[in-house]
Order: sequence, then structure tokens, then C-alpha cells
Amino acid sequence: MLSGAGVDDTLEHLDSLRIRGGDQTGTYSVTIDKPGYRTWAKSNVHVTEQGPCGNVIPVDLSALLQPSAP
Repeated sequence: MLSGAGVDDTLEHLDSLRIRGGDQTGTYSVTIDKPGYRTWAKSNVHVTEQGPCGNVIPVDLSALLQPSAP
């Protein structure tokens, strides 16, 4: 989930290692909740850059998911 001021968005899986979401600049909190793993969260993710056509330049984050206890 991606959340920020006035934005709640579900992240899209690009492949087994990458996800993306959001199409607006701003400051966000990112939460990954995957069965079998501890919830991973990152706050204060700043999306500030736009391309020449006004498109948002994505921010790269690394989420090291930890298995949940059995």
C-alpha cells in the first residue's frame, strides 16, 4: 500500500522483485504486507522529481522482507 496526503494506492507487481505505484509527487508511507513475512514499512518517502513531460520519476526502495515466525 502507498499512502500520502489524499492518496491511498495499491502497489502493482512488475515482476517477482519489483513493484510500483503512485503517479503524484509528494511524501508517502509504503507498506508491504505479504503472507509468510513480517510487515515492512517505510515512511517519509519523498517523490519529488518530474520528467520533461510532467511524468513522475519513480523512487527506488529496497525492502528486505523477513520471514515471520512459524
